[in-house]
Amino acid sequence: MDPFADKLLICGAFVCLVAIPELTSDKAGYPSWLMLQPWMVIIIIGRELLVTSLRAFIEGSGGDFSAKWIGKLKMVLQCAAIILALLYLSGGAEWNIISSGDQELLVQEFYRPEVAAQKTTILAQGLDYVLGTKLWRKAAFFSMLVSFWLTLGVTLISGFDYCVHATRMIRKKRERYEELKTKIRMSGERI
Repeated sequence: MDPFADKLLICGAFVCLVAIPELTSDKAGYPSWLMLQPWMVIIIIGRELLVTSLRAFIEGSGGDFSAKWIGKLKMVLQCAAIILALLYLSGGAEWNIISSGDQELLVQEFYRPEVAAQKTTILAQGLDYVLGTKLWRKAAFFSMLVSFWLTLGVTLISGFDYCVHATRMIRKKRERYEELKTKIRMSGERI
């Protein structure tokens, strides 16, 4: 049940994140394809379903389809992407910072201080205070983008790797079955 719970949490988190407009388009002028997109989430969910199905099929027939290092790396990157997205959102999902003399101003598309105060969480206010700057929000934004794309890349690579591994295992099992069938025929016994 543990792998199922992992899949449920990760897929559920990505489905929820892709529904948040601040994660799918950027108001600062960056192209929307850089942000989290529904097709990316479909690939992540599709890979999870495919590998889980392959694992169930192979282990159900007595094979060993243990997790590989690339699958574990994929899980780490998925968790990091989710955490960075939540950190980015905790800062009000706004990162445009203008330095004016010795002050840093957080600029929003339609800047209204009362809206900014409502969108910023206690975590973000604490980080602003501890770090003495709001620049961590920009770092969280770019780290989030990089983690989304790394997650997608490793998800595709690991999905392909698991498919190749499953194909080899199925082929070997079929070859062993054919060899056994040939030996039985040669000995004259009925199958």
